[in-house]
Amino acid sequence: MTLHKRYRQNTDVVTRHEGDETFLFNADTAAFVVINETARVIWEQCATITDIASITAAMAAQYEVDEETAHKDIMEHIGELTKKSFLVEVTA
Repeated sequence: MTLHKRYRQNTDVVTRHEGDETFLFNADTAAFVVINETARVIWEQCATITDIASITAAMAAQYEVDEETAHKDIMEHIGELTKKSFLVEVTA
């Protein structure tokens, strides 16, 4: 089940905050992305190894949405961030 999948930030990614925007740059792949507030919460949660259930609970509490809606948004953002190697799935 996806709730137990764990993720962390890729240590090669440089983060820069400017106002409401957060910029991520992956030095290994030269990929660059500007993330929104929702993705920024996910990014910050993944500063340490964390699982989807923890991210979902934090997101639902912060934005006062139901966990199903939070989970859907989280999985979409995590999919994009892992595809571009900003986040890494932790398997061990």
